[in-house]
Amino acid sequence: MKTKDQIKKDWYGFVNNAFIEWRGSTRKGLSEYADWVGISQSLMSHEMAKGGSVPRDQKTITAWVNRYGSKIYEVLDLPAPEDPIDSLPEPTKSIAREIRETLAEHKVAGDSPKAMELQEEILKKFGFEIISKES
Repeated sequence: MKTKDQIKKDWYGFVNNAFIEWRGSTRKGLSEYADWVGISQSLMSHEMAKGGSVPRDQKTITAWVNRYGSKIYEVLDLPAPEDPIDSLPEPTKSIAREIRETLAEHKVAGDSPKAMELQEEILKKFGFEIISKES
């Protein structure tokens, strides 16, 4: 079990490195990163400050987990909830895991056009075809 100070230190390192990696060579700022993660810019500023706040409310933790997966629980020294994908039958379980990992790897939101394109590619790989009707 980590001390509170160790959790703060680990979180500070994680969140700042994650921002640098996300930004890459672009000029994107903190506000855009906060939007991408799904939290307010002011909260992001507090979390990125040395000695700043560590997320403890479920809504904020969930936003981070949606972007970075279960490693958030490790950094925060919290028990990870059971993955709901584990209760799915095969091949649905494998498809869902691959979609989640691919969207995270490409850093795209689940409801974006790019996400739909990636999901369609994965489903085709498993023998499914997506037929969409425009309203």
